[in-house]
Amino acid sequence: MIIHIPFIHSLRLRSLLILPPQPDSHSRPTRIRLYTNLPHAPTFSDIEAMQPVQEIGIAQSPAGWQVGVDEEGRGAGGRREVEEWPLKVQKMASVWSITLMIVSTRWK
Repeated sequence: MIIHIPFIHSLRLRSLLILPPQPDSHSRPTRIRLYTNLPHAPTFSDIEAMQPVQEIGIAQSPAGWQVGVDEEGRGAGGRREVEEWPLKVQKMASVWSITLMIVSTRWK
């Protein structure tokens, strides 16, 4: 899956907040590739030739995210908490668009 998000102004991205399925779920993605400043949403054939700015392995929840969260990813109020993944700030300093490509899942 490819998700392309254009912005109206340039901005600095520091983290990616996502609410994926539980770590033990067969439908949870294992990796997400990030591309910045693409003028339009790329096709799969376009994006295969490109080098991602950052690749995040999300098979497991981020370290430190588990503080105050139970084994189902729920906080004190019982709501499911989003996961926060840090980004390489120096490479995300002047971003006009970001494209996320979900690379793989563990379909059974």
